[in-house]
Amino acid sequence: MKRIPCILFFLSLECSWSVFAAQIVGTLRDGGKPVAANTELRVTCSSNPPHVTKTDQYGSYSVYVRETGKCAFTITYNGRTLSADVYSYADPVHADFDIARDPNGNPVLRRR
Repeated sequence: MKRIPCILFFLSLECSWSVFAAQIVGTLRDGGKPVAANTELRVTCSSNPPHVTKTDQYGSYSVYVRETGKCAFTITYNGRTLSADVYSYADPVHADFDIARDPNGNPVLRRR
């Protein structure tokens, strides 16, 4: 009989986490190749502190964001800060980005 309250407690924790956090996943590529492992990225929504994570060896990342709506996706790559918009929803979001070059040859972050 003690198992039922414990199970309900853990289920409520799992459900509450999914209500307060949305996942943003994707990859970062430069020239069709993954960026270096441990490239730091930040997702900043409104005036809240940024959510920080790093890429793996495949250029993949995953970050949990508590806020929903428009957020700034920012990386520092080869000494330059690159930024693009990403939207966070209650459901997981898949956001792949490429580091492209503008007409002047400067790197820019573009969503695939």
